[in-house]
Amino acid sequence: MTSIVTDETLSHIRDWLVASAQRFMAMAPIAETRRAMMGLKLAHSRRVAAEARGLATELGWDNGDQNTAEALGSLHDTTRMATKPPKSPGMP
Repeated sequence: MTSIVTDETLSHIRDWLVASAQRFMAMAPIAETRRAMMGLKLAHSRRVAAEARGLATELGWDNGDQNTAEALGSLHDTTRMATKPPKSPGMP
């Protein structure tokens, strides 16, 4: 089976993940706690991606499949990285 996640595609996914977190953190006004939470979520996604790639490597998967595992790890929580911060209670 041929993997659809090439090195170039994986690079785009990594860049998108960081850019999404940075866009969220750059929004004004954004509470400092939300900014910190986004940093934690980005770090978490990076750890999950590294673990997924590590597992794929240990299982002897080829580079394309390792890329796929890493990409899935990177993207597993993206719904929590909305580009629009959620409204605080009591805000319109």
